[in-house]
Amino acid sequence: RFRGSNLGAGFASFNVGNESPQYKLKALIDKPETHQYIKKRLEEFDISINSEDEPLWSNGRLFTSWISNVSSHDKKLSLALNTINSELIMGEKVRGRFYSSGKFVEVFKDVGYPIDVARLSGLVKNPRDADMWVAHTRQPTNSPGMLPIWSHPFSSFEVAIVHNGDISSFGAN
Repeated sequence: RFRGSNLGAGFASFNVGNESPQYKLKALIDKPETHQYIKKRLEEFDISINSEDEPLWSNGRLFTSWISNVSSHDKKLSLALNTINSELIMGEKVRGRFYSSGKFVEVFKDVGYPIDVARLSGLVKNPRDADMWVAHTRQPTNSPGMLPIWSHPFSSFEVAIVHNGDISSFGAN
């Protein structure tokens, strides 16, 4: 708490032994219309939602989390998520973003101190076991602190990373 700020924190759990054939998708979304848009776009990519948690809109936050389980081929799902994420950022306006999409990796992130994010994510009330955890708290310097999509960890399928400062070679790598 003393090294970060209330502008973002997150956790990633890694469960290598998970045998589920489904991907757990998590997206931060700004309003019900964005939620419907994401569901429609997933269907257009022929990705069926097997189960979902309805977003809680009454929490008064800029973004709320939507969680769903889907079955899909890796490449098809990757194309869908990259396309939809690109569509959800229009100029300076961010409508939402998929932030977790793994079978073995699950990300929990939001705006707040680590304990706030753990409470919002249900980790305090319902602790989880994992083979490994990565955690991060931040003081944003190059991205808006009020947008939870910029909180760490960043994830793509079975990879999750945190970093300090800029990754200046991101494009080259």
